Amino acid sequence: MLKAWENPLNFPPVRPSWYGNNKNGQDYNNKRVIGQGGRQMEYKFTSADFEKEVLQSDKPVLVDFFADWCGPCKMMAPVVEQLAEELEGKAKVGKLNIDENMDIAEKYRVMNIPTFLIFKDGQEKERIVGAVSKNELKNKLEQTLA
Repeated sequence: MLKAWENPLNFPPVRPSWYGNNKNGQDYNNKRVIGQGGRQMEYKFTSADFEKEVLQSDKPVLVDFFADWCGPCKMMAPVVEQLAEELEGKAKVGKLNIDENMDIAEKYRVMNIPTFLIFKDGQEKERIVGAVSKNELKNKLEQTLA
């Protein structure tokens, strides 16, 4: 019988893109996450920079409220990365870890995760709760862009 840590098919260990350091060795505590090939990916927002990066932004901002232990959040991570890449220059797309930034989650009454808030001109314009399709998120963000 196999143990949980045994790997009979010799698959390489996989670390999700949102976990720890990325393949380029850059720490996720930076403002922007650098993906494979040096592409700029999503922002990582914190309590310290939320007002400057989100509320004072001249572009609409999509904030993914997530937690490391949340299964649906992990499922949405690649969607958020793709949106960040596709909408670069038009909007900011980023993540906020609710376990590390409880004050922001409480302020915006985030009760379930993942929760996606779209901000424009310092105000919450849209709220999407739960795992949704990339198209739904993109459409809501593009409505805010218009």
